[in-house]
Amino acid sequence: SILFRMQETAQQYVEILRDILGIDVSTIDADQVRVAGSGRMRARNGSNMAAYGNIVRHALETGQTVVVEHALEDPLCADCPSRESCDNLSEIWSPILVDQRAVGVIGCVCREPRQQESFLGKRELFTRFFDQFSGLLESKAHDLLAAERSEHVCRSLEQILGRVQLGILI
Repeated sequence: SILFRMQETAQQYVEILRDILGIDVSTIDADQVRVAGSGRMRARNGSNMAAYGNIVRHALETGQTVVVEHALEDPLCADCPSRESCDNLSEIWSPILVDQRAVGVIGCVCREPRQQESFLGKRELFTRFFDQFSGLLESKAHDLLAAERSEHVCRSLEQILGRVQLGILI
């Protein structure tokens, strides 16, 4: 995925956000595979997160930021297969959109009451903050795609020029 091709950048972003917020942050791609994570989530990079609930899937499908204030009370968590063992209190996931399509999400999960209290007290700030960081990742993804397209065009032109020279020699 595009996010795995820019995994180093995504990892730097989640580490910075973790240091600022005091909450572990993750980036998950459209296939619901963790691309980057901070703290205890870093060890889970590369793991499939699809079985861990519906919130990330909902953000990917709708292309909208999803905020869950009280996980066990939220309708998105009602039929989650991990509900009984879940330690998530609150969470937020902002989609990373490339050409109007969600290629992943960036967000955090509060697992401690003091994290949840901070999150709920600054809900709007968290929402704007993650929307801005998803925009930064979107920009990086667009830059990477543009560089890949340019490289492809250069290779194609080199092949054409090589064939033209071959034709002249013949």
